[in-house]
Amino acid sequence: MYDIDDKDRVLERQDIPPSDSGAPMPVLCADEDRRCVLAYYCPPHDVVDALDHVIVTLHAIAHYFGGPNDEALNEHPLYARGLRSYGIFEIENSSWIRTLEVRNRVHPHHDPQRFRHLKHFVFTFHDSLFEAILSDVHWTRWGGDRKDLFPEMTRRLLDLPRPS
Repeated sequence: MYDIDDKDRVLERQDIPPSDSGAPMPVLCADEDRRCVLAYYCPPHDVVDALDHVIVTLHAIAHYFGGPNDEALNEHPLYARGLRSYGIFEIENSSWIRTLEVRNRVHPHHDPQRFRHLKHFVFTFHDSLFEAILSDVHWTRWGGDRKDLFPEMTRRLLDLPRPS
């Protein structure tokens, strides 16, 4: 996917709720128009609530959903920079973004400025992680029934505007 260099810097994001450490059960819904919806269980607001979902909507020009899990996260190239289990991280000076920009230079309408506003995020879960290069990210808590989650995600995906 990408190799890191000495410029990548991992910052934990505290403004997005982290996943439940036991069984976050993340789900991803994405389309070719770079629209993505990610959902996962998070700890409840208080101890009397059932687990909530966090639903994250974003526009991603690239994403990866898979391993390593929490037991093998130390093999991720960003682990030595501070990537940890059960968190949300933003990667400043991302090698992945810089690699995508270089690969795009062969395009006849290449504009390096288009890559300057992009962000690199990593969501680490119990059995997987979600990593994306994105232009915007928004989240909400959702307390609906798990069987209604995928229709809700699909609705949100279709409601996202197509990026220009």
